[in-house]
Amino acid sequence: MKSIILILLFIFSLEAYSQSFNGDYMSFKTSYEDNEYVENNFREETKFNIAIFIEADAKDGRIVIQDPRIPQKLLIYRVINRSEYAEIEGRWIGVYECLPDHLENETNTTLTFYISDQEELNLMVSDDYSSQMFFNLTKQ
Repeated sequence: MKSIILILLFIFSLEAYSQSFNGDYMSFKTSYEDNEYVENNFREETKFNIAIFIEADAKDGRIVIQDPRIPQKLLIYRVINRSEYAEIEGRWIGVYECLPDHLENETNTTLTFYISDQEELNLMVSDDYSSQMFFNLTKQ
């Protein structure tokens, strides 16, 4: 009985912590890696606006990324499931399966939130073709 209570408390604490990702953020540094064409890879210090809303059950939500230099081109990812959520060596990681609403071809995309060694929240967007990292998300 005692272990069931501990397990339930752990599950509820994970759901409560996932809510802390929700909000409006800014990131001033990004890196992009193309899995096929390395000449497309880059690192850049540019302001990005990032809005995160993930439902408590982690089966719905949206993550919106905007480069203010091209404000009409929003990257919108629809959360369909949380595939991983854990504490690893004192740091939190949340992995969400998403579909890109901004693309005609809905490629399965993974969004990974994690707390770095420097206690910074980072976001990685990845699919079979590329990945992009947004560093040190700062809540607005």
